[in-house]
Amino acid sequence: MIIVPASKEAEEQSRTIVIPAGTSVADIQAEIDKIKKWIKAGVTITIQFEDGTYDATGQHLILESFWGMGSLIVQGNINDTAGPVLARSVSITKDYSVSDPSGNYGFQVQRCRCQVTVRFIHFSGTNADNQEWNPLLFFSDCLTGLTVDNCSFEFPSASYGSGAFFYYAAGVSVLRSYFKGGYYGLEMRGGKYGGWLTSGGYNSPNVADGTLKPTYGHYANEGGRVYVYGTAFQDYLQGSSGDKSSTGGAIIT
Repeated sequence: MIIVPASKEAEEQSRTIVIPAGTSVADIQAEIDKIKKWIKAGVTITIQFEDGTYDATGQHLILESFWGMGSLIVQGNINDTAGPVLARSVSITKDYSVSDPSGNYGFQVQRCRCQVTVRFIHFSGTNADNQEWNPLLFFSDCLTGLTVDNCSFEFPSASYGSGAFFYYAAGVSVLRSYFKGGYYGLEMRGGKYGGWLTSGGYNSPNVADGTLKPTYGHYANEGGRVYVYGTAFQDYLQGSSGDKSSTGGAIIT
């Protein structure tokens, strides 16, 4: 694991943590846990995954309780083809049939109060057995700006699992991302913080796979709101059964 720079003074500066290919989730988590939780204005902490596949089976990565006016970026290869495509140089995989004591998620961002961006990563899962609570990417109890950009989400069927699940979160944007399989593509649950999710944009649609769409492209529940922007792109992430809302949730186009 390489951290640049690593001095105490450097904690106040923008820096990059490079994750070599083949690094275990346990070792990655140990390095993440060393990052100072407060990220001041003007500082960007980048977690850079080298090309390869990272197995989150049995233990997933958690970014927890980061706060401040700075930014935290988790990214794969930013030289990959931009836009909603399935292929990515960096992949995080999970077999949901193996018990995960910290929660059956692929990657989790929890209780953060700073800008968080996840981009250019492929998330894939197998053996999911829950329609809602087997998300590949899970944001919970987060405020401030959250962005998912140029990512892809894949399940081998559309019966279970969700691509990206935002649970009591606010200020979320998902752009230029690709969804294959899964019961839900994007899920927004809870209006505790005025929970709203922007899906796509005029020049940055999200796309459902043409041969294996999610059952529902968007799902809004418990007061959560999903804004699907750009009339020309409203059908891009429509699941095989369209979109779904319940318990005060709303899909707004």
